[in-house]
Amino acid sequence: MEKQVLRKVGNGFGGIVYSDGKNEVLVRSVNRSFENAKGKKPTMYIERKQGNGFSYFSGLFPTKNEYVFTADTKNIVGLKVLYKVTFIGENLTIEQIQSMKGL
Repeated sequence: MEKQVLRKVGNGFGGIVYSDGKNEVLVRSVNRSFENAKGKKPTMYIERKQGNGFSYFSGLFPTKNEYVFTADTKNIVGLKVLYKVTFIGENLTIEQIQSMKGL
């Protein structure tokens, strides 16, 4: 995934659902504390639609810009893949990035 733009389609499953007509994601608030976490703590998390439900994709970590968050996953060989997640109006954009410089 290089860049994906999804539009808010409603509320459900305890969060907000976004879709591009082909893919769906669910954004929820974090429902636990991260007392022992080092560094930034996620304020929300994102799940991707798989079958009849949603599965965890990544935590959303705040940046200096209140509309921009970072996310990360590991690829098939275990290397970290970074994403910039932007909320603008009714749209959610997920974009793969090379570094967090400037965020």
